[in-house]
Amino acid sequence: MVQAVRYITGLAQTRRAPRMFDNFTDVELQEFLGFPKRVCNPRARGSGKPAVHPLHRQCTFRATATTNDNRTHRLLVFQRENLRDKENFSCGIVYLPPSGQRLTLARYNGSANRHGDIQYKPHIHRATEAAIEAGRKPEHTAEETDCYTTIIGALACLVKDFSLSGMPTQHFQRRLFDGHQR
Repeated sequence: MVQAVRYITGLAQTRRAPRMFDNFTDVELQEFLGFPKRVCNPRARGSGKPAVHPLHRQCTFRATATTNDNRTHRLLVFQRENLRDKENFSCGIVYLPPSGQRLTLARYNGSANRHGDIQYKPHIHRATEAAIEAGRKPEHTAEETDCYTTIIGALACLVKDFSLSGMPTQHFQRRLFDGHQR
């Protein structure tokens, strides 16, 4: 029997881990959303990704979260954009548990692609218990959003939704012609 310790809430409970991620519940994932988090390197610089995605630029920030029992957990916050298509971007937050297996908690994507019934609209992927149990990417589930239209807006929404501090963000502004018919 494989045992896994659940680290997010700081509870030292054990439970069966049939897949590569601990079997987090939706309640635990939601609790983690509200824990205070602080970015450690707010002046991180972006870099190109010539070997993997030659037309992308990415910036990665390190962050920590403090749970109710004063345990500290490591996170990464990333911002990636396609240099030729400003609608093709993603901002996300990744939990780095002591076990080493990364868990993407959320991705805030632009409108450059489709996801299920979402047709070329900004959408937010969130980790869910059902996706983890089904052996899918934890953040498989997505919902359309009108919270943002740009990469700057996506990062501002992520910072607000995940209680991140220590990171300067600009509140997004809608593009001049958004919402207007030609």
